[in-house]
Amino acid sequence: VGLDKILTTLYAPQAWFMALPPYLSYTVIGLIIMTLLGCAGFILARLGYKPLWALLLLVPTVNVIAVWVLAYRKFPRELS
Repeated sequence: VGLDKILTTLYAPQAWFMALPPYLSYTVIGLIIMTLLGCAGFILARLGYKPLWALLLLVPTVNVIAVWVLAYRKFPRELS
């Protein structure tokens, strides 16, 4: 069993992405992150929070905690 076989088994679903040139893969990742932050910022603004809180989604453990805190807090729009 060679290293190529192990890597192919582990990363088979992402094989198309690894075959892209680096500038194209970075562009795809950037678009995904921008879409995530844009949608999260829009939702947060509609709920009455500052959209900059969407940046917490980029930190791996903090993003789960932030979603939990958001789910169980009273929304600012309900308080006013």
